[in-house]
Amino acid sequence: MKELTRFFYLIRPYWKFIVESIVVGVLITLLGIPFPYFTKLLIDDVFIGKDKSLLLFVVLGILFFTIFRQLISSLRSYFVLHTQQEMGLDIQFKFYHHLLKLPFKFYDSKEIGEVLSRFGDAGQSLMFTVNLINRLIMSSISLLIFPAILFYIHWKLALLALAVFPLNAYIFMQVSKIIRRYWKRIAEKSADASAKNYESLSGIRTIQSLTIEDKIFDKLRSLFSGVRDLQLRSGFVQQSSNFSLNTLQAIGTFLYMWYGWNLILNGSLSLGTYLAFTMFIGYVAGPIQEIVSLIGEIQPALVHINRFFEYYDIEPDIRDMPGSISAPKFIGSIQFEDVSFSYNSGPPVLSNINIEIPAGTTVAVVGKSGVGKSTFAYLIPRFYDPSSGRILIDGYDIKELKLKSLRQNIGFVFQEPFIFHGTMRDNIICSHSKASQSEVEKAAQIANIHEFIMKLPNGYDTNVGERGVKISYGQKQRLVLARILLLDPSILILDEPTSSVDMETEHEIMDALKQVTKGRTTIIIAHRLSTIVDADLILVIEDGRIVEKGNHNKLLLDGNSYSRLYSSTMLI
Repeated sequence: MKELTRFFYLIRPYWKFIVESIVVGVLITLLGIPFPYFTKLLIDDVFIGKDKSLLLFVVLGILFFTIFRQLISSLRSYFVLHTQQEMGLDIQFKFYHHLLKLPFKFYDSKEIGEVLSRFGDAGQSLMFTVNLINRLIMSSISLLIFPAILFYIHWKLALLALAVFPLNAYIFMQVSKIIRRYWKRIAEKSADASAKNYESLSGIRTIQSLTIEDKIFDKLRSLFSGVRDLQLRSGFVQQSSNFSLNTLQAIGTFLYMWYGWNLILNGSLSLGTYLAFTMFIGYVAGPIQEIVSLIGEIQPALVHINRFFEYYDIEPDIRDMPGSISAPKFIGSIQFEDVSFSYNSGPPVLSNINIEIPAGTTVAVVGKSGVGKSTFAYLIPRFYDPSSGRILIDGYDIKELKLKSLRQNIGFVFQEPFIFHGTMRDNIICSHSKASQSEVEKAAQIANIHEFIMKLPNGYDTNVGERGVKISYGQKQRLVLARILLLDPSILILDEPTSSVDMETEHEIMDALKQVTKGRTTIIIAHRLSTIVDADLILVIEDGRIVEKGNHNKLLLDGNSYSRLYSSTMLI
Protein backbone atom coordinates (compact mmCIF):
# COMPACT_ATOMS: atom_id res chain seq x y z
CA MET A 1 0.00 0.00 0.00
CA LYS A 2 3.04 2.29 -0.10
CA GLU A 3 1.85 3.52 -3.52
CA LEU A 4 -1.32 4.89 -1.92
CA THR A 5 0.68 6.55 0.84
CA ARG A 6 2.85 8.30 -1.73
CA PHE A 7 -0.17 9.34 -3.77
CA PHE A 8 -1.83 10.76 -0.65
CA TYR A 9 1.32 12.79 -0.07
CA LEU A 10 1.18 14.08 -3.63
CA ILE A 11 -2.32 15.50 -3.09
CA ARG A 12 -1.50 16.91 0.35
CA PRO A 13 -2.45 20.51 -0.69
CA TYR A 14 -6.06 19.28 -0.75
CA TRP A 15 -6.10 17.61 2.67
CA LYS A 16 -8.15 20.47 4.11
CA PHE A 17 -10.96 19.79 1.64
CA ILE A 18 -10.71 16.04 2.16
CA VAL A 19 -10.95 16.43 5.95
CA GLU A 20 -13.95 18.73 5.57
CA SER A 21 -15.59 16.11 3.35
CA ILE A 22 -14.92 13.43 5.97
CA VAL A 23 -16.43 15.56 8.75
CA VAL A 24 -19.59 16.03 6.70
CA GLY A 25 -19.59 12.29 5.99
CA VAL A 26 -19.49 11.56 9.72
CA LEU A 27 -22.47 13.89 10.19
CA ILE A 28 -24.39 11.99 7.49
CA THR A 29 -23.59 8.69 9.23
CA LEU A 30 -24.77 10.00 12.60
CA LEU A 31 -27.99 11.28 11.03
CA GLY A 32 -28.76 7.69 10.01
CA ILE A 33 -28.81 6.44 13.62
CA PRO A 34 -32.34 7.61 14.55
CA PHE A 35 -34.11 5.67 11.78
CA PRO A 36 -33.90 2.19 13.39
CA TYR A 37 -35.05 3.79 16.67
CA PHE A 38 -38.06 5.34 14.90
CA THR A 39 -38.86 1.85 13.54
CA LYS A 40 -38.77 0.44 17.07
CA LEU A 41 -41.18 3.18 18.26
CA LEU A 42 -43.59 2.52 15.37
CA ILE A 43 -43.70 -1.24 16.08
CA ASP A 44 -43.52 -1.45 19.87
CA ASP A 45 -45.29 1.76 20.91
CA VAL A 46 -47.49 2.98 18.03
CA PHE A 47 -48.61 -0.37 16.58
CA ILE A 48 -48.50 -2.77 19.53
CA GLY A 49 -48.96 -0.16 22.28
CA LYS A 50 -51.68 1.72 20.28
CA ASP A 51 -50.04 5.08 21.16
CA LYS A 52 -51.55 7.32 18.46
CA SER A 53 -50.13 10.47 20.05
CA LEU A 54 -46.63 9.24 19.23
CA LEU A 55 -47.41 8.58 15.54
CA LEU A 56 -47.17 12.21 14.36
CA PHE A 57 -43.90 12.74 16.26
CA VAL A 58 -42.29 9.64 14.74
CA VAL A 59 -43.44 10.39 11.17
CA LEU A 60 -42.32 14.05 11.37
CA GLY A 61 -39.00 12.89 12.81
CA ILE A 62 -38.49 10.51 9.88
CA LEU A 63 -39.42 13.30 7.41
CA PHE A 64 -37.07 15.84 9.00
CA PHE A 65 -34.06 13.53 9.23
CA THR A 66 -34.63 12.21 5.68
CA ILE A 67 -34.72 15.67 4.09
CA PHE A 68 -31.88 17.07 6.19
CA ARG A 69 -29.68 14.03 5.56
CA GLN A 70 -30.38 14.11 1.82
CA LEU A 71 -29.60 17.84 1.63
CA ILE A 72 -26.22 17.41 3.33
CA SER A 73 -25.47 14.34 1.19
CA SER A 74 -26.17 16.25 -2.04
CA LEU A 75 -24.01 19.20 -0.98
CA ARG A 76 -21.22 16.82 0.00
CA SER A 77 -21.39 15.00 -3.35
CA TYR A 78 -20.98 18.29 -5.21
CA PHE A 79 -18.16 19.33 -2.90
CA VAL A 80 -16.35 16.01 -3.50
CA LEU A 81 -16.82 16.39 -7.28
CA HIS A 82 -15.40 19.94 -7.18
CA THR A 83 -12.39 18.82 -5.14
CA GLN A 84 -11.87 15.83 -7.40
CA GLN A 85 -11.81 17.98 -10.53
CA GLU A 86 -9.35 20.45 -9.00
CA MET A 87 -7.09 17.64 -7.86
CA GLY A 88 -7.36 15.94 -11.25
CA LEU A 89 -6.12 19.01 -13.09
CA ASP A 90 -3.35 19.51 -10.55
CA ILE A 91 -2.06 15.94 -10.83
CA GLN A 92 -2.17 15.91 -14.63
CA PHE A 93 -0.47 19.32 -14.82
CA LYS A 94 2.29 18.07 -12.52
CA PHE A 95 2.69 14.90 -14.57
CA TYR A 96 2.71 16.74 -17.92
CA HIS A 97 5.18 19.32 -16.61
CA HIS A 98 7.39 16.46 -15.43
CA LEU A 99 7.25 14.76 -18.86
CA LEU A 100 8.26 18.02 -20.54
CA LYS A 101 11.40 18.11 -18.39
CA LEU A 102 12.54 14.56 -19.19
CA PRO A 103 15.58 14.43 -21.50
CA PHE A 104 15.95 13.05 -25.00
CA LYS A 105 17.40 9.85 -23.52
CA PHE A 106 14.03 9.02 -21.97
CA TYR A 107 12.10 9.43 -25.23
CA ASP A 108 14.76 7.54 -27.20
CA SER A 109 13.54 4.29 -25.62
CA LYS A 110 9.81 5.00 -25.16
CA GLU A 111 6.83 4.82 -27.48
CA ILE A 112 4.78 8.01 -27.36
CA GLY A 113 1.55 6.01 -27.23
CA GLU A 114 2.81 4.16 -24.15
CA VAL A 115 3.85 7.45 -22.52
CA LEU A 116 0.40 8.91 -23.20
CA SER A 117 -1.23 5.88 -21.59
CA ARG A 118 0.34 7.01 -18.31
CA PHE A 119 -1.99 10.02 -18.36
CA GLY A 120 -4.81 7.51 -18.09
CA ASP A 121 -2.94 5.92 -15.20
CA ALA A 122 -2.69 9.32 -13.48
CA GLY A 123 -6.40 10.04 -14.00
CA GLN A 124 -7.55 6.64 -12.82
CA SER A 125 -5.20 6.84 -9.86
CA LEU A 126 -6.69 10.15 -8.78
CA MET A 127 -10.32 9.13 -9.28
CA PHE A 128 -9.77 5.98 -7.28
CA THR A 129 -7.80 7.71 -4.53
CA VAL A 130 -10.51 10.29 -3.88
CA ASN A 131 -13.22 7.63 -3.92
CA LEU A 132 -11.12 5.37 -1.73
CA ILE A 133 -10.61 8.07 0.87
CA ASN A 134 -14.33 8.76 1.08
CA ARG A 135 -15.59 5.20 0.89
CA LEU A 136 -12.97 3.69 3.17
CA ILE A 137 -13.23 6.32 5.87
CA MET A 138 -17.02 6.41 5.77
CA SER A 139 -17.16 2.62 5.95
CA SER A 140 -14.62 2.55 8.77
CA ILE A 141 -16.62 5.10 10.76
CA SER A 142 -19.76 3.01 10.32
CA LEU A 143 -17.89 -0.10 11.45
CA LEU A 144 -16.76 1.73 14.59
CA ILE A 145 -20.20 3.08 15.50
CA PHE A 146 -22.79 0.48 14.52
CA PRO A 147 -21.26 -2.75 15.90
CA ALA A 148 -21.11 -1.02 19.30
CA ILE A 149 -24.82 -0.22 18.99
CA LEU A 150 -25.54 -3.86 18.05
CA PHE A 151 -23.75 -5.13 21.15
CA TYR A 152 -25.62 -2.55 23.23
CA ILE A 153 -28.96 -3.79 21.90
CA HIS A 154 -28.22 -7.53 22.34
CA TRP A 155 -24.68 -8.85 22.65
CA LYS A 156 -25.51 -12.50 21.87
CA LEU A 157 -27.32 -11.58 18.65
CA ALA A 158 -24.39 -9.34 17.73
CA LEU A 159 -21.86 -12.15 18.19
CA LEU A 160 -23.85 -14.47 15.91
CA ALA A 161 -24.34 -11.77 13.27
CA LEU A 162 -20.67 -10.76 13.21
CA ALA A 163 -19.09 -14.21 13.61
CA VAL A 164 -18.32 -14.64 9.91
CA PHE A 165 -16.51 -11.29 9.51
CA PRO A 166 -12.97 -12.54 10.33
CA LEU A 167 -13.27 -15.21 7.62
CA ASN A 168 -14.51 -12.54 5.20
CA ALA A 169 -11.40 -10.49 5.95
CA TYR A 170 -9.12 -13.47 5.25
CA ILE A 171 -10.78 -14.16 1.87
CA PHE A 172 -10.52 -10.44 1.08
CA MET A 173 -6.75 -10.43 1.63
CA GLN A 174 -6.07 -13.56 -0.44
CA VAL A 175 -8.19 -12.49 -3.39
CA SER A 176 -6.56 -9.03 -3.37
CA LYS A 177 -3.15 -10.57 -4.05
CA ILE A 178 -4.45 -12.61 -6.99
CA ILE A 179 -6.32 -9.74 -8.59
CA ARG A 180 -3.36 -7.39 -8.26
CA ARG A 181 -1.19 -9.78 -10.27
CA TYR A 182 -3.85 -9.90 -12.98
CA TRP A 183 -4.21 -6.13 -13.15
CA LYS A 184 -0.49 -5.53 -13.41
CA ARG A 185 -0.51 -7.65 -16.55
CA ILE A 186 -3.70 -5.95 -17.78
CA ALA A 187 -2.16 -2.48 -17.41
CA GLU A 188 1.00 -3.54 -19.24
CA LYS A 189 -0.89 -5.13 -22.12
CA SER A 190 -3.30 -2.15 -22.32
CA ALA A 191 -0.32 0.19 -22.64
CA ASP A 192 1.10 -1.98 -25.45
CA ALA A 193 -2.25 -1.92 -27.23
CA SER A 194 -2.57 1.86 -26.85
CA ALA A 195 0.96 2.40 -28.15
CA LYS A 196 0.32 0.21 -31.20
CA ASN A 197 -3.00 1.97 -31.81
CA TYR A 198 -1.30 5.38 -31.68
CA GLU A 199 1.49 4.20 -33.97
CA SER A 200 -0.93 2.78 -36.54
CA LEU A 201 -3.01 5.97 -36.76
CA SER A 202 0.11 8.16 -36.90
CA GLY A 203 1.44 6.09 -39.77
CA ILE A 204 -1.86 5.60 -41.59
CA ARG A 205 -0.45 6.91 -44.90
CA THR A 206 2.44 4.45 -44.84
CA ILE A 207 0.13 1.59 -43.81
CA GLN A 208 -2.24 2.27 -46.68
CA SER A 209 0.57 2.72 -49.20
CA LEU A 210 2.01 -0.67 -48.20
CA THR A 211 -1.50 -2.25 -48.12
CA ILE A 212 -0.83 -3.78 -44.71
CA GLU A 213 -4.10 -2.67 -43.11
CA ASP A 214 -5.17 -6.28 -42.41
CA LYS A 215 -1.80 -7.15 -40.88
CA ILE A 216 -1.92 -4.14 -38.54
CA PHE A 217 -5.56 -4.87 -37.69
CA ASP A 218 -4.69 -8.47 -36.76
CA LYS A 219 -1.90 -7.24 -34.46
CA LEU A 220 -4.23 -4.81 -32.74
CA ARG A 221 -6.97 -7.41 -32.42
CA SER A 222 -4.50 -9.83 -30.84
CA LEU A 223 -3.34 -7.20 -28.31
CA PHE A 224 -6.84 -6.10 -27.33
CA SER A 225 -8.03 -9.72 -27.17
CA GLY A 226 -5.22 -10.43 -24.72
CA VAL A 227 -6.41 -7.57 -22.53
CA ARG A 228 -9.97 -8.91 -22.69
CA ASP A 229 -8.92 -12.43 -21.68
CA LEU A 230 -7.03 -11.15 -18.64
CA GLN A 231 -9.98 -8.98 -17.62
CA LEU A 232 -12.32 -11.98 -17.88
CA ARG A 233 -10.03 -14.11 -15.69
CA SER A 234 -9.77 -11.32 -13.15
CA GLY A 235 -13.54 -10.92 -13.25
CA PHE A 236 -14.05 -14.65 -12.63
CA VAL A 237 -11.84 -14.50 -9.53
CA GLN A 238 -13.67 -11.38 -8.36
CA GLN A 239 -17.13 -12.89 -8.80
CA SER A 240 -16.06 -16.15 -7.15
CA SER A 241 -14.86 -14.22 -4.12
CA ASN A 242 -18.10 -12.21 -4.08
CA PHE A 243 -20.08 -15.45 -4.07
CA SER A 244 -18.02 -16.79 -1.15
CA LEU A 245 -18.37 -13.58 0.84
CA ASN A 246 -22.12 -13.30 0.19
CA THR A 247 -22.58 -16.95 1.17
CA LEU A 248 -20.81 -16.35 4.47
CA GLN A 249 -22.92 -13.25 5.08
CA ALA A 250 -26.08 -15.29 4.39
CA ILE A 251 -24.94 -17.87 6.98
CA GLY A 252 -24.42 -15.10 9.54
CA THR A 253 -27.87 -13.71 8.73
CA PHE A 254 -29.43 -17.16 9.17
CA LEU A 255 -27.81 -17.59 12.58
CA TYR A 256 -28.98 -14.30 14.09
CA MET A 257 -32.47 -14.57 12.48
CA TRP A 258 -32.99 -18.08 13.88
CA TYR A 259 -31.83 -17.05 17.34
CA GLY A 260 -33.61 -13.67 17.24
CA TRP A 261 -37.02 -15.04 16.31
CA ASN A 262 -36.71 -17.65 19.02
CA LEU A 263 -36.17 -14.81 21.49
CA ILE A 264 -39.24 -12.98 20.13
CA LEU A 265 -41.42 -16.08 20.38
CA ASN A 266 -40.18 -16.68 23.94
CA GLY A 267 -41.01 -13.07 24.86
CA SER A 268 -37.37 -12.23 25.63
CA LEU A 269 -37.12 -9.66 22.82
CA SER A 270 -39.63 -7.20 21.40
CA LEU A 271 -40.40 -7.22 17.68
CA GLY A 272 -39.51 -3.51 17.40
CA THR A 273 -36.11 -4.05 19.01
CA TYR A 274 -35.40 -6.98 16.67
CA LEU A 275 -36.32 -4.93 13.58
CA ALA A 276 -34.15 -2.04 14.80
CA PHE A 277 -31.32 -4.53 15.30
CA THR A 278 -31.86 -5.81 11.73
CA MET A 279 -31.65 -2.28 10.36
CA PHE A 280 -28.40 -1.67 12.22
CA ILE A 281 -27.09 -4.96 10.79
CA GLY A 282 -27.75 -3.41 7.37
CA TYR A 283 -25.72 -0.38 8.45
CA VAL A 284 -22.84 -2.77 9.21
CA ALA A 285 -23.29 -5.03 6.18
CA GLY A 286 -23.34 -2.04 3.80
CA PRO A 287 -19.86 -0.80 4.75
CA ILE A 288 -18.53 -4.36 4.72
CA GLN A 289 -19.90 -4.85 1.22
CA GLU A 290 -18.36 -1.51 0.29
CA ILE A 291 -14.95 -2.65 1.50
CA VAL A 292 -15.37 -6.02 -0.20
CA SER A 293 -16.24 -4.28 -3.47
CA LEU A 294 -12.92 -2.46 -3.25
CA ILE A 295 -11.21 -5.82 -3.91
CA GLY A 296 -12.03 -5.45 -7.58
CA GLU A 297 -11.05 -1.79 -7.64
CA ILE A 298 -8.08 -1.38 -5.34
CA GLN A 299 -5.75 -3.77 -7.18
CA PRO A 300 -6.06 -2.27 -10.69
CA ALA A 301 -5.90 1.18 -9.12
CA LEU A 302 -2.71 0.31 -7.24
CA VAL A 303 -1.23 -0.93 -10.51
CA HIS A 304 -2.16 2.35 -12.23
CA ILE A 305 -0.73 4.36 -9.34
CA ASN A 306 2.49 2.35 -9.53
CA ARG A 307 2.72 2.89 -13.29
CA PHE A 308 2.17 6.61 -12.76
CA PHE A 309 5.04 6.76 -10.27
CA GLU A 310 7.33 4.73 -12.56
CA TYR A 311 7.57 7.80 -14.79
CA TYR A 312 6.92 10.48 -12.17
CA ASP A 313 9.90 9.23 -10.15
CA ILE A 314 12.33 9.54 -13.05
CA GLU A 315 14.75 12.33 -12.20
CA PRO A 316 15.86 14.28 -15.30
CA ASP A 317 19.62 13.90 -15.59
CA ILE A 318 19.67 17.03 -17.76
CA ARG A 319 18.73 19.80 -15.33
CA ASP A 320 19.98 22.96 -13.66
CA MET A 321 22.98 22.30 -11.49
CA PRO A 322 23.18 23.77 -7.96
CA GLY A 323 24.42 27.35 -8.15
CA SER A 324 23.79 27.64 -11.90
CA ILE A 325 23.47 31.14 -13.35
CA SER A 326 21.41 32.63 -16.17
CA ALA A 327 23.30 32.79 -19.44
CA PRO A 328 23.98 36.25 -20.84
CA LYS A 329 23.37 37.03 -24.49
CA PHE A 330 26.05 34.90 -26.15
CA ILE A 331 28.69 36.21 -28.51
CA GLY A 332 28.90 32.65 -29.80
CA SER A 333 32.35 31.11 -29.32
CA ILE A 334 32.18 27.35 -28.62
CA GLN A 335 34.89 25.12 -27.20
CA PHE A 336 34.96 21.31 -26.74
CA GLU A 337 37.53 20.10 -24.19
CA ASP A 338 38.25 16.34 -24.22
CA VAL A 339 34.58 15.57 -24.79
CA SER A 340 33.50 11.94 -25.00
CA PHE A 341 29.99 10.54 -25.09
CA SER A 342 28.19 7.19 -25.14
CA TYR A 343 24.52 6.26 -24.98
CA ASN A 344 23.48 4.33 -21.86
CA SER A 345 27.01 3.11 -21.06
CA GLY A 346 27.34 1.66 -24.56
CA PRO A 347 30.34 1.98 -26.89
CA PRO A 348 31.70 5.54 -27.36
CA VAL A 349 29.90 7.62 -29.98
CA LEU A 350 32.35 10.54 -29.56
CA SER A 351 35.87 10.22 -28.18
CA ASN A 352 38.17 12.99 -26.94
CA ILE A 353 36.76 15.80 -29.06
CA ASN A 354 38.83 18.98 -28.85
CA ILE A 355 37.80 21.89 -31.04
CA GLU A 356 37.42 25.65 -30.72
CA ILE A 357 34.82 27.44 -32.84
CA PRO A 358 35.19 31.24 -32.97
CA ALA A 359 32.09 33.41 -32.67
CA GLY A 360 30.33 34.10 -35.96
CA THR A 361 31.91 31.09 -37.69
CA THR A 362 29.94 28.75 -39.93
CA VAL A 363 31.05 25.19 -39.21
CA ALA A 364 30.03 22.09 -41.17
CA VAL A 365 30.23 18.64 -39.59
CA VAL A 366 30.48 15.79 -42.10
CA GLY A 367 30.97 12.06 -42.08
CA LYS A 368 29.22 8.80 -42.84
CA SER A 369 25.95 7.90 -41.13
CA GLY A 370 26.28 6.89 -37.48
CA VAL A 371 29.69 8.47 -36.81
CA GLY A 372 28.32 10.94 -34.23
CA LYS A 373 27.59 14.09 -36.27
CA SER A 374 24.15 14.79 -34.76
CA THR A 375 25.37 13.77 -31.31
CA PHE A 376 28.11 16.41 -31.59
CA ALA A 377 25.41 19.04 -32.16
CA TYR A 378 23.02 17.67 -29.50
CA LEU A 379 25.62 18.18 -26.77
CA ILE A 380 25.78 21.97 -27.26
CA PRO A 381 22.23 22.80 -26.01
CA ARG A 382 22.52 19.94 -23.47
CA PHE A 383 20.02 17.60 -25.08
CA TYR A 384 22.58 15.12 -23.77
CA ASP A 385 25.51 15.65 -21.40
CA PRO A 386 29.04 14.44 -22.21
CA SER A 387 30.21 11.27 -20.49
CA SER A 388 33.47 13.13 -19.85
CA GLY A 389 35.03 16.46 -20.69
CA ARG A 390 33.22 19.78 -20.91
CA ILE A 391 31.78 22.27 -23.39
CA LEU A 392 32.20 26.04 -23.01
CA ILE A 393 30.34 28.89 -24.69
CA ASP A 394 31.98 32.30 -24.36
CA GLY A 395 34.08 30.79 -21.59
CA TYR A 396 31.07 29.52 -19.59
CA ASP A 397 30.83 25.81 -18.82
CA ILE A 398 27.34 25.08 -20.18
CA LYS A 399 26.58 22.88 -17.14
CA GLU A 400 26.94 25.96 -14.95
CA LEU A 401 24.25 27.84 -16.89
CA LYS A 402 20.52 27.58 -16.33
CA LEU A 403 19.15 25.20 -18.94
CA LYS A 404 16.37 27.48 -20.17
CA SER A 405 18.66 30.47 -20.64
CA LEU A 406 21.22 28.28 -22.46
CA ARG A 407 18.68 26.99 -24.96
CA GLN A 408 17.16 30.44 -25.50
CA ASN A 409 20.54 31.44 -26.95
CA ILE A 410 20.65 28.47 -29.33
CA GLY A 411 18.37 27.92 -32.31
CA PHE A 412 18.15 24.23 -33.25
CA VAL A 413 16.59 23.10 -36.54
CA PHE A 414 16.11 19.33 -36.62
CA GLN A 415 16.36 17.16 -39.70
CA GLU A 416 12.61 16.51 -39.55
CA PRO A 417 10.90 19.90 -39.07
CA PHE A 418 8.04 19.69 -36.58
CA ILE A 419 4.96 21.75 -37.36
CA PHE A 420 2.26 22.28 -34.74
CA HIS A 421 -1.41 22.04 -35.60
CA GLY A 422 -2.60 25.61 -36.11
CA THR A 423 -1.96 28.56 -38.39
CA MET A 424 1.20 29.82 -40.06
CA ARG A 425 1.37 32.61 -37.48
CA ASP A 426 0.89 30.18 -34.58
CA ASN A 427 3.87 28.14 -35.77
CA ILE A 428 6.15 31.14 -36.08
CA ILE A 429 5.30 32.83 -32.76
CA CYS A 430 5.04 29.64 -30.65
CA SER A 431 8.39 30.46 -29.06
CA HIS A 432 7.77 34.21 -28.80
CA SER A 433 4.11 34.82 -27.93
CA LYS A 434 4.57 38.63 -27.58
CA ALA A 435 5.93 39.11 -31.10
CA SER A 436 4.20 41.74 -33.22
CA GLN A 437 2.91 41.07 -36.74
CA SER A 438 5.74 43.14 -38.23
CA GLU A 439 8.31 41.04 -36.33
CA VAL A 440 6.64 37.85 -37.55
CA GLU A 441 6.69 39.05 -41.16
CA LYS A 442 10.33 40.15 -40.90
CA ALA A 443 11.36 36.70 -39.67
CA ALA A 444 9.33 35.07 -42.46
CA GLN A 445 10.95 37.32 -45.08
CA ILE A 446 14.47 36.43 -43.94
CA ALA A 447 13.48 32.73 -43.96
CA ASN A 448 12.17 33.16 -47.53
CA ILE A 449 8.63 32.02 -46.63
CA HIS A 450 6.74 35.34 -46.50
CA GLU A 451 5.79 35.46 -50.20
CA PHE A 452 4.44 31.91 -50.08
CA ILE A 453 2.35 32.71 -46.99
CA MET A 454 0.87 35.84 -48.57
CA LYS A 455 -0.34 33.78 -51.56
CA LEU A 456 -2.38 31.50 -49.27
CA PRO A 457 -6.16 32.14 -48.99
CA ASN A 458 -5.91 33.38 -45.39
CA GLY A 459 -2.28 34.45 -45.35
CA TYR A 460 -0.73 34.06 -41.92
CA ASP A 461 -4.08 32.76 -40.60
CA THR A 462 -4.00 29.73 -42.92
CA ASN A 463 -4.22 26.43 -41.05
CA VAL A 464 -1.33 24.07 -41.84
CA GLY A 465 -3.09 20.86 -40.77
CA GLU A 466 -1.92 18.06 -38.49
CA ARG A 467 1.91 18.21 -38.38
CA GLY A 468 1.90 20.55 -41.40
CA VAL A 469 0.36 18.03 -43.78
CA LYS A 470 -0.91 20.87 -46.04
CA ILE A 471 2.53 22.27 -46.85
CA SER A 472 5.67 20.78 -48.42
CA TYR A 473 8.84 19.69 -46.66
CA GLY A 474 10.75 22.72 -47.87
CA GLN A 475 8.01 25.06 -46.71
CA LYS A 476 8.01 23.38 -43.32
CA GLN A 477 11.77 23.83 -43.05
CA ARG A 478 11.58 27.53 -43.89
CA LEU A 479 8.66 28.00 -41.50
CA VAL A 480 10.81 26.47 -38.74
CA LEU A 481 13.66 28.82 -39.68
CA ALA A 482 11.30 31.79 -39.28
CA ARG A 483 10.30 30.42 -35.86
CA ILE A 484 13.94 30.23 -34.79
CA LEU A 485 14.76 33.66 -36.21
CA LEU A 486 12.10 35.26 -34.05
CA LEU A 487 14.13 34.16 -31.03
CA ASP A 488 17.23 35.86 -32.49
CA PRO A 489 19.67 33.20 -31.17
CA SER A 490 23.41 33.80 -31.09
CA ILE A 491 24.10 30.19 -32.10
CA LEU A 492 22.28 28.31 -34.85
CA ILE A 493 22.46 24.53 -35.31
CA LEU A 494 21.05 22.92 -38.46
CA ASP A 495 20.78 19.13 -38.51
CA GLU A 496 20.89 18.13 -42.21
CA PRO A 497 18.41 20.83 -43.30
CA THR A 498 18.26 19.75 -46.97
CA SER A 499 18.55 15.98 -46.63
CA SER A 500 15.05 15.16 -47.89
CA VAL A 501 14.33 17.77 -50.59
CA ASP A 502 14.72 18.13 -54.33
CA MET A 503 17.27 20.45 -55.90
CA GLU A 504 14.84 23.34 -56.41
CA THR A 505 13.66 23.22 -52.80
CA GLU A 506 17.27 22.91 -51.67
CA HIS A 507 18.14 26.18 -53.43
CA GLU A 508 15.19 27.90 -51.74
CA ILE A 509 16.31 26.67 -48.32
CA MET A 510 19.94 27.60 -49.01
CA ASP A 511 18.91 31.13 -50.01
CA ALA A 512 17.09 31.38 -46.69
CA LEU A 513 20.07 29.96 -44.81
CA LYS A 514 22.40 32.61 -46.23
CA GLN A 515 20.23 35.25 -44.60
CA VAL A 516 19.60 33.32 -41.41
CA THR A 517 23.25 32.58 -40.62
CA LYS A 518 24.52 36.16 -40.93
CA GLY A 519 26.19 37.31 -37.71
CA ARG A 520 25.62 33.98 -35.96
CA THR A 521 27.79 31.05 -35.00
CA THR A 522 26.33 28.33 -37.19
CA ILE A 523 26.86 24.57 -37.06
CA ILE A 524 25.54 22.58 -40.00
CA ILE A 525 25.30 18.80 -39.87
CA ALA A 526 25.97 18.25 -43.55
CA HIS A 527 24.33 15.78 -45.90
CA ARG A 528 24.73 17.51 -49.23
CA LEU A 529 27.80 19.28 -50.51
CA SER A 530 25.80 22.40 -51.39
CA THR A 531 25.19 23.14 -47.72
CA ILE A 532 28.85 23.31 -46.76
CA VAL A 533 31.04 24.53 -49.63
CA ASP A 534 30.97 28.07 -48.23
CA ALA A 535 31.54 27.01 -44.59
CA ASP A 536 34.43 28.69 -42.76
CA LEU A 537 35.40 25.40 -41.17
CA ILE A 538 34.60 21.78 -42.02
CA LEU A 539 35.00 19.03 -39.41
CA VAL A 540 35.27 15.44 -40.66
CA ILE A 541 34.25 12.82 -38.08
CA GLU A 542 35.16 9.14 -38.29
CA ASP A 543 34.53 6.61 -35.55
CA GLY A 544 33.63 9.38 -33.11
CA ARG A 545 36.80 11.41 -33.65
CA ILE A 546 37.63 14.54 -35.64
CA VAL A 547 40.07 13.27 -38.26
CA GLU A 548 40.23 16.40 -40.46
CA LYS A 549 39.42 20.08 -40.24
CA GLY A 550 39.73 22.98 -42.66
CA ASN A 551 37.79 24.71 -45.43
CA HIS A 552 36.42 23.03 -48.54
CA ASN A 553 39.32 23.81 -50.86
CA LYS A 554 42.01 22.84 -48.34
CA LEU A 555 40.41 19.50 -47.54
CA LEU A 556 39.98 18.64 -51.22
CA LEU A 557 43.66 19.37 -51.84
CA ASP A 558 44.68 17.20 -48.86
CA GLY A 559 43.12 14.22 -50.59
CA ASN A 560 42.14 12.40 -47.42
CA SER A 561 38.75 11.46 -45.87
CA TYR A 562 36.86 14.55 -47.02
CA SER A 563 38.15 14.21 -50.54
CA ARG A 564 37.05 10.56 -50.64
CA LEU A 565 33.60 11.51 -49.37
CA TYR A 566 33.34 14.13 -52.07
CA SER A 567 34.56 11.78 -54.77
CA SER A 568 32.13 9.05 -53.78
CA THR A 569 29.27 11.59 -53.83
CA MET A 570 28.37 10.76 -50.21
CA LEU A 571 27.44 14.40 -49.68
CA ILE A 572 25.52 15.02 -52.87
